[in-house]
Amino acid sequence: MENQGGGQALAFPIRPTPPPSKETIHMLSGVIAGGPLIRLSNPAPGYQVKAGSFAANIGLGSFLIPTPMDYNHLSHDAGPNESAKSDPFCEQVGSLRGVADMLNGGEWLDSPDAWDRWPAALPLLCYHGGDDNICDVRATKRFMQGVKAEDKTIKVFDVSSFILWFL
Repeated sequence: MENQGGGQALAFPIRPTPPPSKETIHMLSGVIAGGPLIRLSNPAPGYQVKAGSFAANIGLGSFLIPTPMDYNHLSHDAGPNESAKSDPFCEQVGSLRGVADMLNGGEWLDSPDAWDRWPAALPLLCYHGGDDNICDVRATKRFMQGVKAEDKTIKVFDVSSFILWFL
């Protein structure tokens, strides 16, 4: 999984509450996360995240907010950037609930509480573009340093690409 899905893949085996069950986690052969969204490279101010989380919790979770992003940060190749920009399904909006859960979940992944939950026997591979302007590579490095997996590998590619499959 890449990016936001990468963050979700990292969170799956360490959630503080079920699901998943312990049996499900034992069936995993490993986790691969590409450029996982743990922290944004240019994070929103904390007061905005707290206000958005509060609004989502009082019933405004489906309210859509702008989530502006520079499409040139997706890839070093202009073609995919232009394709994403013109794709009607790549709108720069998100629900308050979705954005709050994404940012708060990433903040939790960047904590010892999350790291300490990683099953030691569950292999982990993370890869990331070194100059990713969307997902913070430093957070991925901290996560990899913090987890106690017996078999873990991080590969940081010398590219400024958010979307690595376009290399």
